[in-house]
Amino acid sequence: MKKYLLLLAGLVLNHLLPAQDFNRYQPLRVQGSIPPQFIETATHKYEADRASINDKKRRTRKAKEEFYLKSNFGLQEILMSGRVMFNDPLTAYVNKVADKLFAHDMAFRNKLKIYTLRTPQVNAFTFDDGTVVVTHGLMSQLEDEAQLAFILAHEAVHFKKEHAVTEFVETKDIQYGRGDYRNLSFDEKVLAKFGFSKDQESEADLEGLEIFLKSDYSTESIVRTFDVLQYAYLPFDEVPFDTTMFNDENYVIPGAYFLNEVSEIKVDEDYDDSKSSHPNTEKRRKALKKELKGAGDQTGKSTYLVSKEEFVKYRKIARFEICRQYLLRHNYPKALYNAFLLLREDSNSMYLKKTVGKALYGASKYSNQGMRYEVVNDWEDIEGESQQVYYMLSELSSEELNILALRWNWSVYKDNLDDEELKLIVEDLSYELANEHELDWNSFYKQSKAEKEALKLEAAKEDSLVANTEEEEENLEGLSKLEKIRRKQEQSDDEDEVVSEKDSDYYRFAFLPWRENEVLIAQFEASQEKVDAKKAEKEAREKMTRSEKGKLFRQQQKEVRLQNRYGHAKGFDKVVVVNPMYQRYNERKSEPIRYKNRETVLTSFNEKIQKSATATGLDIEIINPRSINNNQADRFYHHTILNEWISEKIHHEDGMHLVSPIHNEILGVSKYYGTTNFCWIGGALITEKNDAFTTILLYSYVFPAGIIYSLTPKHTTYYFTITYNLKTGNSEMVEFVKIKSKDHKFMQQSNLFYTFQQLKQTR
Repeated sequence: MKKYLLLLAGLVLNHLLPAQDFNRYQPLRVQGSIPPQFIETATHKYEADRASINDKKRRTRKAKEEFYLKSNFGLQEILMSGRVMFNDPLTAYVNKVADKLFAHDMAFRNKLKIYTLRTPQVNAFTFDDGTVVVTHGLMSQLEDEAQLAFILAHEAVHFKKEHAVTEFVETKDIQYGRGDYRNLSFDEKVLAKFGFSKDQESEADLEGLEIFLKSDYSTESIVRTFDVLQYAYLPFDEVPFDTTMFNDENYVIPGAYFLNEVSEIKVDEDYDDSKSSHPNTEKRRKALKKELKGAGDQTGKSTYLVSKEEFVKYRKIARFEICRQYLLRHNYPKALYNAFLLLREDSNSMYLKKTVGKALYGASKYSNQGMRYEVVNDWEDIEGESQQVYYMLSELSSEELNILALRWNWSVYKDNLDDEELKLIVEDLSYELANEHELDWNSFYKQSKAEKEALKLEAAKEDSLVANTEEEEENLEGLSKLEKIRRKQEQSDDEDEVVSEKDSDYYRFAFLPWRENEVLIAQFEASQEKVDAKKAEKEAREKMTRSEKGKLFRQQQKEVRLQNRYGHAKGFDKVVVVNPMYQRYNERKSEPIRYKNRETVLTSFNEKIQKSATATGLDIEIINPRSINNNQADRFYHHTILNEWISEKIHHEDGMHLVSPIHNEILGVSKYYGTTNFCWIGGALITEKNDAFTTILLYSYVFPAGIIYSLTPKHTTYYFTITYNLKTGNSEMVEFVKIKSKDHKFMQQSNLFYTFQQLKQTR
């Protein structure tokens, strides 16, 4: 009876699992109540930690104070970045595993705060306050639930043993040559730091195993966890890339664009770890196996305590998530191969098809600008099956890659004509095809290979009849030697043309399936018209008379005067200010960042922003994670998306303008706030020391004055603002101000007032 009840419970659990439609996958987002840890100020946390220090040695107390100061403000920056996920299904699952792992000690379990992190990097991190972060990249690679539990146990030991603070204090002693480290050379100090870290990692492995063994998890697979980490640089699976993925019966990418054999995967598990922070894999594996010999009977224990179904589902979600993260990091080959792996199971997934399209689009745009090497690594450096993707993207000409990208994106867009993201990508690729490669709709075949062969066959028959007739006539008339030679040369040229066509013109079949599609034809025509208009404008400028050039110059000068008088005068009614930032650095100090007043400075800066906007009559909203309430998860999510968008944009090479891979998501944010105008504002005060020696020499005739001047710090204040239109992705206004002075209150207020005045006023 018990067996049947368990079976029934399992069926009920599976039925209750939240459904995720992978064919219409939507990226994870934070939700629910924001954890108190995100909202509590770093200053408050630091003061609490500082009060808990009870060491008698002054240098230890000072080192710990410094550690708590840096760690609290550093952790706060990570939590405020928007990359740390909370209350989402994947994070909830990881916490379920932790509940099972620490079921024997829930008091300790409750001290841990476990989140997931949006990054393809394969890792887990632990902070001194019990915060544990598991990356999406790690979740995507694990083999089973027990391996996740073992990693959580390992990270828990780092927290339990206070490894972070201990290492910081020990590192300070190594750095300054204190105690046992007094007589070490520089190299020996470096090695001592690494050795200490390896000891911590080994301790976390073995004591983590002790925690693990107290749970009901089986030890069957945990030794392979080290293999997962060892091979983490590879994609989550090793499957031969389908070299026919982009082909149809007419459009076939030649085999020359693919390798006959990919590079072998080579990993030295017993590598020299003398300069590594972790013991090598072989040492860790052997140490764990030795301890496992005394692990006892594993009967009744299981690899899955939450459920295998949930593990498989959430690992798959993590794999879907890293597609998006690779695109945002411009790692287009990995995004493409990752999507290929997932498409084998979810062949109808719009999310995955778009990932492939966006990867091809990004690679094509960089290739057209002669910067393909910036986003496609040298294929010879890649191991395993994904090397095929790197090779293909390296070997295709810019023209061929542009055609492939447009072909794929169009094939997805034609069935989703209301998708704004795809619409813009197709428009951009078709324009690049016309502008960069001078290809229009007539550059592509409108007949299939079979139709072309039939026509050739028919033409050959007619030519044969004509040739026979001519031959008879020529035989009667007779041919000269030179005429015979000419006839043979013409036949040879005809044969060469046929061979060339078969070898190099495969891409001319790219749009054959849609040869009568009016939308596609109109897109090609619109792109060509745009290119023609651009050429006509250039030609018109070149043909301008002197008087016409003078008139144009005067108009340009008038525009400059108007801008000098009125500024940019954008005439906006509403602007959203995103995550205003302000920092003070004092380079005269050993620790230039002024942590303690950081939050006060930011609060003051926010108040000045609001005051300046009000004075100009500009309607603004400020998205600031530091002032978000615990019930404003939506605003926190918006902050995350905007951070990802601006980061992806500014990391493109100069002159690159691409449709963002999260364009549709960013449009949703724009719609929520009722404006397309979003502004990033920030600044910094840098305090530098004067060059005393140079100054004293310079002022040697007034020696005391020279001493005073050399000891007087130099202050430089920087202020910047950049306003983007989220719909177009274009910058509307950019300002950068450098002032050799302190950041006086009136100066900050003046800069902010001027910015908002330009955004608000009209000419």
